[in-house]
Amino acid sequence: MKALDTNVIVRFLTRDNAAQHAAVLWRFEQARTTGEQFYVAVPVWAEASWVLTRIYGVDRGALLTALEAFSQLPVLAPSSAGFLRQCLTAAKATALDWPDVIVGMAAREAGCEATLSFDKQAAKSDLFELL
Repeated sequence: MKALDTNVIVRFLTRDNAAQHAAVLWRFEQARTTGEQFYVAVPVWAEASWVLTRIYGVDRGALLTALEAFSQLPVLAPSSAGFLRQCLTAAKATALDWPDVIVGMAAREAGCEATLSFDKQAAKSDLFELL
């Protein structure tokens, strides 16, 4: 199995570089026909959200919609797709910043009952506990 880097996800979603977007589409189609799947590490989801919101100006709603569509791609490994869908479900139920959702859900997936934080806004979620 191979993993995807942030820039691959960003090129796929933004289509801002025609050659790289075409390369991603070609690779995803190749993977789809062979049954290959790609893993996306937890930090990649956080970095992609930062790039898309800060650099490209994508708002939270559009980000969640784009990531939800991405989570449905058959080339995404079940563990990556499942984690992303869990994060999206949590994000829709709260006003937490998307990176905070990823942090909290990654900790939850690792068996933690909460993530200690000084972030008062995050502590309003059951994913976090105010320190």
